[in-house]
Amino acid sequence: MDPTEIVSSLATTEGRADPYPLYAALHELGEAVELSPRDVIVTGYEAIEAVLRDPGFRVSTGTSPAGGPIRSSSTARTGS
Repeated sequence: MDPTEIVSSLATTEGRADPYPLYAALHELGEAVELSPRDVIVTGYEAIEAVLRDPGFRVSTGTSPAGGPIRSSSTARTGS
């Protein structure tokens, strides 16, 4: 199963009922798994903590793949 299929499976009834095998499958692929050229999923506490603490990683502003706005964390808090 490729990474996109694993993530899609998390949204199914079966995936929501028992996500742990899917989490394990993602984790086996590595700490950072590319889903598309713009999307990466990070697994594991230490890797996620490193990303969250690194100022080089940030939420971008612009348009999501679904067409809606993407808000930065400061915009999301203020609602502007």
